[in-house]
Amino acid sequence: MESMGYFDRVNDDIFRFVPTDSTCILEIGCGAGALAAEFAKLNPRCEWHGVEPNADACRQARERMTSAEPIAVEAWLRSQTWRLARESIGPQFDAIIAGDVLEHLEDPWSVVKELVEHLKPHGQFIASIPNSQHWIVLSMLMCGEWPRQSEGLFDRTHKHLFTLKTATEMLVDAGLHVFDVVPRDWGEEGIEDFLIDINGFLRRLGKERSADIIKQMRSAQYVFRCIKLPSNGERFIPGHIKPLTGLTRFDANLGMPVDAPRPVAIMAITAEGCCARPRIIEPMRMIQTIPGTRCGIETWHIARNYDPETLPRGSIIIQQRHRAIDVSWQRRALDHGCLLIAEIDDHPAFLEGMADRDFAPLRMVHAVQCSTEPIADFARRINPYIAVFPNQIAELPPPREYGDGPVRIFYGAQNRRKDWEPIMPTMNRVLRDFASVEFQVIHDQEFFDALQPDGPDDFVKVFTPFCEYDQYRKILRSCDIALLPLESNAFNRSKSDIKFLECAAEGVTCLMSELAADQIRPHANDAYRCYCNKIHFDIVLRDLIKNASGRWQTAEIAYTYIRDHRMLADHFRKRYDWYVSLLDRRDELTRDLFERTSEMR
Repeated sequence: MESMGYFDRVNDDIFRFVPTDSTCILEIGCGAGALAAEFAKLNPRCEWHGVEPNADACRQARERMTSAEPIAVEAWLRSQTWRLARESIGPQFDAIIAGDVLEHLEDPWSVVKELVEHLKPHGQFIASIPNSQHWIVLSMLMCGEWPRQSEGLFDRTHKHLFTLKTATEMLVDAGLHVFDVVPRDWGEEGIEDFLIDINGFLRRLGKERSADIIKQMRSAQYVFRCIKLPSNGERFIPGHIKPLTGLTRFDANLGMPVDAPRPVAIMAITAEGCCARPRIIEPMRMIQTIPGTRCGIETWHIARNYDPETLPRGSIIIQQRHRAIDVSWQRRALDHGCLLIAEIDDHPAFLEGMADRDFAPLRMVHAVQCSTEPIADFARRINPYIAVFPNQIAELPPPREYGDGPVRIFYGAQNRRKDWEPIMPTMNRVLRDFASVEFQVIHDQEFFDALQPDGPDDFVKVFTPFCEYDQYRKILRSCDIALLPLESNAFNRSKSDIKFLECAAEGVTCLMSELAADQIRPHANDAYRCYCNKIHFDIVLRDLIKNASGRWQTAEIAYTYIRDHRMLADHFRKRYDWYVSLLDRRDELTRDLFERTSEMR
């Protein structure tokens, strides 16, 4: 083996199909466990089992997965270990993944059939299979060539060749419903010339048939998402709704409908990038792993130019932090059968322009989703259909490894002078006594300028302007202590605990005011440090700086709390269930919307 690179890759099109709330997954041909390692960031408690005949790759996979067997899958299925598991456990897997492996087997048809028996009802079989109908394969054959390569379409270890049609037939024959197919087109140069050369042949096939063949010749590989569904009598025709993303709903021209879950199309329209990641982007990414669901995300300044009728009829439209409403746009969306939901994660009365418009962004929608109960209590005065979805962590990095070095303190916020100003003199006194302490500040220039401890000439403080979320998390992870001061007022009492969640996920110990601690206190008492006044702040901050082992222990407790209770993978389906329940009541909700909002009638 020249390198581990071949065995240590993540197929992104497979990854986005894996059900994020799975509890048990089997991967055939798991390589070095790269896919499992990436998935563990989203769902660290899922059991991930693998089978990998390459011994070197399998050894690395064992460090990343629950288990990995160094054996070929066909030999494994004949082994006593598998037979005992089959007899005692029964269907156990939420998903079975076969990435670029079926074409290497002696009898992939039998292997798929046996594996499907161990999928739970509604479980998913996800496979990537190279396409032997690709134009390069055809051009090589026409020239009498068949190169033998170490990987790719001409991999010398391939034992079977598949096209879209034959791969589909194999999966359907195993009792699976082929629900999605993603063609992977890497845009190789030369195909246009090739199509010109065979243009006469394609013309004789007829326009519709030739278009399908050209599409299939462009695809080097297909990623299939198949579902094991009990027949419930409900029929669904692939292509019934148009996807909002780049995924192509499958149509194998088999002349038969496929049982499938309910089609749901969601368009989220974001207003502010700073809150879109945890409130919109990450939940939508996980919701899209639910078969039948298509999600799209746009900013408001782009989406406002859309005609809502270009969306699938009956789409769900989520409007995040909108300060104003285009009444005519809302009306057209209603006429198109859409369901309108407002998303808000700050107290509405304190959002600029919201109260001046009589809270129209909350009135002129069917329902409202928010992040905390205080927001919900206020919003119910305006719209009775409210759901609270607390913030969660989407990706959990590996645990921190702590070591020696300067103690770094983190502060990142905007418009928070009234919260940090009371403790700033105390903080400067503490910093004066600890020359080794460094400060990382994001966005708040006033806070950065106010850090002026008398004494240490070499005091280190670093300022970073408002930055991308990934950079923010990277800076946070480099720190040891994070300050979360919140003074008691109506606006702060509605704030969520997202800052604490992010700090805990990155292994940083939080020092927070009592109000901030009230958001965490019922669930994780030992996962943070708290102060009640300026004197107490002095004592606790000094102790955190001096007592490294106590600081690390608190951070580890917080990290464990996030892993076990606050992962988005454990909660995102609650949003989906609520959305579907609203769709079922849309007519009733629309009548209520017209009654409370005369402008929309």
